[in-house]
Amino acid sequence: MDSPTIWQRLLAVFSPSGSSPPRSVSIKATVEKPLGPLMPSKGEGVPLESSTRCPPLLHCLVYCPFAEEVWHRSEFQSLTAVDEPNVFWTWWSIVIDKLKSQSQWRRKASSVVTVLWKIWCDRNVRVFEGISNPPDTILSSAQSLIAEYFLHHPP
Repeated sequence: MDSPTIWQRLLAVFSPSGSSPPRSVSIKATVEKPLGPLMPSKGEGVPLESSTRCPPLLHCLVYCPFAEEVWHRSEFQSLTAVDEPNVFWTWWSIVIDKLKSQSQWRRKASSVVTVLWKIWCDRNVRVFEGISNPPDTILSSAQSLIAEYFLHHPP
């Protein structure tokens, strides 16, 4: 899957009509800047092979022990139980396909994106500041953020 399609699908999660959100809402810019070379760009990406059981981005956000604990405590624990894909975007496509069969799939997909973002933020705080938060704090923060978002942007 090429990068524009990935970003269109990711951004469409936040738009009730399925179209891209206003330019002021840029998930790509928010996520791409800190992830740098791990993110695909203009259809080309850096190979994400590693000596771990999965690529670095997928490992950080889904399969590292801390991330696994966060997902296990969330309502989305079944989403991480997919055949281990080789790149994050394959995992994301599988998640979206699973969610599309459920009611309120856009809200759920938005929640998944928010949990991913909170896991990434916590990882940065842990790496750069040495502060570690428990998984329940990450989930609570994600739930509060998504509730606030939908309070101001009803589906």
